[in-house]
Amino acid sequence: MVGLKQKIILTLCFLLVCVYLKWYLQPKCFVPNLGDSSFVNRTEVSFDTSFLHEGAHAKKTWVSLSVCWSKNTEFHHKQHFPYKLATKLSTRLWHMKTFVSTVVFVIYDAEDKFNVELRRYVLDLQHIGNKVKLVPTHPNMSCSLQSQLQRIFAFKEDFIRSTDLIVTSDVDAFVMDINIFKPLEENYRVWIFQYQRFVQSGGTMPMTFIAMTAGDWKNIIGVNSPTDLVRTNGNLLRSASQWNYDQIFISYVILKSKLCFLPKIHQLWKIVKLDPLQYDFNDSRTCFHGGFKYHDCTYMRTHQPGGCTWWHFYPFLQNILQNFRIGK
Repeated sequence: MVGLKQKIILTLCFLLVCVYLKWYLQPKCFVPNLGDSSFVNRTEVSFDTSFLHEGAHAKKTWVSLSVCWSKNTEFHHKQHFPYKLATKLSTRLWHMKTFVSTVVFVIYDAEDKFNVELRRYVLDLQHIGNKVKLVPTHPNMSCSLQSQLQRIFAFKEDFIRSTDLIVTSDVDAFVMDINIFKPLEENYRVWIFQYQRFVQSGGTMPMTFIAMTAGDWKNIIGVNSPTDLVRTNGNLLRSASQWNYDQIFISYVILKSKLCFLPKIHQLWKIVKLDPLQYDFNDSRTCFHGGFKYHDCTYMRTHQPGGCTWWHFYPFLQNILQNFRIGK
């Protein structure tokens, strides 16, 4: 009889501990102060579990994303794309499918500074597990352009160490494969996951996905903000569409830093105004050349060799929700 009572008491104690832990770990609601332009979420919920297998002091892998909250770009008829919803769903997949951490830069126009819906949006992103940085749009730059460029400046955040890996991504990239970033375990300086795709197409380096340590990002970027980037690279960007600023600039600094090389006949050399003969070297130890398995799947291209590692959404709400459910 005594043994039965002890078992009952121990069971009750265990249940009480479980209830307490559930309450303690539950996200606590707060309202961010949008009047503080340097706001970084001070009460964020982190679902990062990398410590379970990497060790307490191991470097983290951060996926860096950026979204313009106030308006969409009008390039390529994307003014009605549901980017804000895509950001919520795609970051949920990052936390559900992988062990990466995520930082989301939310760019907003001045008139939205005290918008209640913006506050709610930030809370939603935080409760998913994202680090969130609110950034006001610069007067001399559009919200959408700043959003495209802001993600490459994640190295400036205090919570990211110089040895941490930062991977740029699009908010409409829906991860499908838990092992998508397995190549990051290899000893390279830069990882260009869609290398084979852009080498074949003749275009620029796709922002989804490019990885480097925060220290290397800082060294090759060389400027401190999107506005500085545009101001100091006028010759490089002058004849380009704003839609391509980010990829042209990243392609330029990676090639110029001699971390990656391309075939000499590739047209990217002309786009970034570099002479391939001056940058001819073997990049097999510094640059990861991602194969076609890292090409995106879409509703028009539903298969890739080895399966879809990620999906790219199109401007249909149903397509976004379908991609999320597939990943989930």
